[in-house]
Formats: sequence, structure tokens, C-alpha cells
Amino acid sequence: MRRTIHFSVDDIIEAFEWLCQNERTVTSIFEAQSFHILKGLHEKYGIHVSCFCFYRRGAFNLSMVPDRWREEFQDNSGWLRFGFHGYDESSNYNSAGSEQAAEEYEMVTGELERITGGGDCITPAIRIHFCSGNEAMTAALAERGVKRLFCGDDDRINYGLPVEANKTLLREGQYRHPEKHLLYSVTHVRLEKMRTEEGLAGAMERIASTVSEELVVFTHEKYLTDENVMKHLEGILTTDAERK
Repeated sequence: MRRTIHFSVDDIIEAFEWLCQNERTVTSIFEAQSFHILKGLHEKYGIHVSCFCFYRRGAFNLSMVPDRWREEFQDNSGWLRFGFHGYDESSNYNSAGSEQAAEEYEMVTGELERITGGGDCITPAIRIHFCSGNEAMTAALAERGVKRLFCGDDDRINYGLPVEANKTLLREGQYRHPEKHLLYSVTHVRLEKMRTEEGLAGAMERIASTVSEELVVFTHEKYLTDENVMKHLEGILTTDAERK
């Protein structure tokens, strides 16, 4: 069965930092290595990409990125989109209150809107760092326009869902919250796991057993330069996907 692929990249921050550091000489966002790789995949396979972003890494944060590339981001908004992932790599929202969730979501999304021009560049379907969260946190996100939360590729409790709701999610591949109207969707493939024989076997089993017309695949920014990871992504794109 050929399926639509939803492909995303977590922990995006390095590409923005590189653009900021090289602002005086950069003429295109696709000079940044991560964006260059993603553009190559899009041009070859027609794939759409969602980039889930941190606000900060070390002394760098998104507020430092100029908005001079807004037109180019807008020109590519049909396939390249951005969304909230967390404040930084230490973020874990399992015990976060609604105020913290709202503040950090608005901080990241506001900067992404400024940098990219907003509109179609911003996706309402996101994955939070560690798939962490709780009822207060996800309610705050839903109030701010988030429509879909991508979940883990394992049997973890996602975003603090009640046990029975999480079981429904894992069994059926998705769960729609009756009050928040949020759609929770399982992730089928974490590409970097496919670098080991055990991980590869597990991923292939999940792909084969997935009855959904959509296959949710992701990796992290630091693995975009890993030839083995990209080999497995291209294998999925050439054998299982129509596009996206």
C-alpha cells in the first residue's frame, strides 16, 4: 500500500543559528545545511516537511534571527512549515502549568511568525519535546490554535493522557480528545532507530502493520547529516509514499 508520509524534524535550532551567524553573506535560507538537505528531499520526492523548533540553544535564541528571509520562507510555505517543540533541549512539560505552556508556546511561535512571515509557514500540528505534557498544558495549546499532537513511537504515556485514552491511541493509531478537540496521532517511525538491526526490524514491523493511509515519520535535526538515516528515509519514500 502506498501511503502519504507525514515527515517532521524535531529539535530544529541549529539552522536558524547558522543563518544568524552568517547573516551578512547568506542570500538564501537553503544555504543552511539542514534546510538545504530538506529542500533536496522535497525536490526529489515532493515531500512536505514540518520543522519543530526550540527557542534557545546556549547563548543563542530565536529572537536574534533577522526577518530578512521572510519572502523566501513564504515562497516555500507550501512544503516547509514550522511549529513549537519546546523552550530548549531540557524542556519537559509533564508538570508544567497552563501559564508556562502558554508563555513558551507563544514565545516560540511568535518568533517563528516574525522570522517566516507566518500564515501557512506555521503548522497547527506539532510534536512536543519528549511528547511531554498534561491536561492543563494541552488545554492551553488547544486554546491557541493547536489542532494535532504527534505522539511517541513506543508505548509511553503521551502528553499526560488518561491510561484508557492512551491505550486507545496506541491501539487505533489516534485519539480525539472529546473536550479539547485535539487529535493525538502515533508516530510510526523514528528514523535514527533504524541504524541498529533491532531498531530496523521494529520499524519495518510497524510500517507493515500500520493500516492507516498516513505514515508518520520523524528524525532530529542532528541526524539529517547521517547517511544511514537518510538512506532509510529515502527507502520509505520510494517504496511506501505518494508524497508529503
